[in-house]
Amino acid sequence: MAIRIGVQTMPPFFLAGSRFLLAGIILFLYACVTSAERPTLWHWRSAAIIGFLLLVSGNAVVVWGEQHISSGLAALLISTVPIWMVCLPVVMSRAQRPTGRIITGLMVGFIGVVILIPPWTSGASAHESLVCLALLGASLSWAIGTLYAKSAPLPKSSHLAASLEMVCGGFILLVLSYLTGEWNHIQQYPIAAAAWKGLVYLVLFGSVIAFSAYQWLTKKISTAQLSTYAYVNPVVAVFLGWAFLGETITFRLLCGALVILGGVILISWPTSK
Repeated sequence: MAIRIGVQTMPPFFLAGSRFLLAGIILFLYACVTSAERPTLWHWRSAAIIGFLLLVSGNAVVVWGEQHISSGLAALLISTVPIWMVCLPVVMSRAQRPTGRIITGLMVGFIGVVILIPPWTSGASAHESLVCLALLGASLSWAIGTLYAKSAPLPKSSHLAASLEMVCGGFILLVLSYLTGEWNHIQQYPIAAAAWKGLVYLVLFGSVIAFSAYQWLTKKISTAQLSTYAYVNPVVAVFLGWAFLGETITFRLLCGALVILGGVILISWPTSK
């Protein structure tokens, strides 16, 4: 919801880049005070790769997409991350054979995505469909980055690792913002106070707290457990979008939400007690 409010008057790449660079600097200073560990060149290399996959081709695409679709629909499409997290290891390692339940879950999740993406009946629907496909690509990039982060050479301190990733991702996004002419837009058009408030929220709660927690969890729990955040995000996002932004909850949105979440639950449900 904060992203949706921010992009109404703030360019998307500038919003995402400012968010992650500021949060990365804050977290880096905190890590330097609380830990004696210092990043190496290999740490920076891994952080740049993860920062690009998670924050540039992942989160920034979501920020861009929320200029064109509702925050609830965006969150539902991003809830396909667990599906990618299951598919990728199977594709990369033939030793991992998916069970019938997982295959069923993948099929159910795919049906839910088809329900969410509008038909190509008009120019507006075609544009919205392209945005939805871009967000599916963003969820794939996020899943790749998450799987890579589990084994990548990173600092032992999760705060330091998260800060390096955000600094790298934020820097790339601000350069991209400049190259796409967003800085000229900022000089010509005022940014609303609500957008600055949304940015502050994203920096402190969405990045310093939430992203560093996500980075810590990548090393502590299984991929299936990590992906269970996807159960909660879309439900909260759809409700907040309806309650505070006046977004419409359509029958198609509800059906797609239930089907996708059903598929995700089938995939991620533990096989033993």
